[in-house]
Amino acid sequence: MALRVVERVTMMHNGRIFKEGSPEEIENDPQVQEIYLGGAHG
Repeated sequence: MALRVVERVTMMHNGRIFKEGSPEEIENDPQVQEIYLGGAHG
């Protein structure tokens, strides 16, 4: 839901920023999918 109302996203993992970008970039990023969704989805 949050990805639909923001212009930029900052993702954190283990207390550190590891990825920043547009919602589309974040949603389609393989590293984000692996960490937060348990693997590639789509």
